[in-house]
Amino acid sequence: MGEIRAIFFWLSGVYTQPLLALLAQALSQGSGHPVNPLALPDYAAQVEGLITGKIAGPAFCQALGESVGSKDSPAALRDRILDGIIPNPGAIEVTRLLPDHLQRWLVVDLPRDWFERIVVQLGVEACFTPEQTIYLPASRLPRLIPEVFYLLSFQAQLSMQECLLIDASSRRAVQALNHGLSTELYVDNRRLERMFVMRKFIDRPHPVHKPATTI
Repeated sequence: MGEIRAIFFWLSGVYTQPLLALLAQALSQGSGHPVNPLALPDYAAQVEGLITGKIAGPAFCQALGESVGSKDSPAALRDRILDGIIPNPGAIEVTRLLPDHLQRWLVVDLPRDWFERIVVQLGVEACFTPEQTIYLPASRLPRLIPEVFYLLSFQAQLSMQECLLIDASSRRAVQALNHGLSTELYVDNRRLERMFVMRKFIDRPHPVHKPATTI
């Protein structure tokens, strides 16, 4: 196993809620009843199309809205999605602990114009330069998996063994491992910091577990 020299952070699920949760919330608000996006026809293909740039944001929102009978316009559904985003400043704080010799890359799985509306709100500019931000919709990958893993390695100009992906998707994390890309599943910020310590990315005492308290 090679020494890790670059760490890639998947935007949705780490610095925002998972994309599935954002879409479920926005669609439910727009249709007036609970919506499970996973049950919608062609949902997986539409999401992959959005992430890889094959489907533009307005067309994506149009198709999703029609599938649940929402009266929202594509722009209104997009606004519902973006307005529902809750930043995760704790993840930013942990990311900033990484030393400068480790490359830090942000993997953006939203259309660029969507991301530009929320970038200041998320605070990710404190951790990632524009040069080390990868916009997947601009990549035009023929398919997301496994091509995205090779794209990350190529962008960093490093071998797969020298790259680490931080992702909240257990399915994608398993697929990354199967294709030779080191991966850590993001669960919460305390475990992220603990992983940095255990991998010796940062030199500090192991985070102490604090039991939850009730009021």
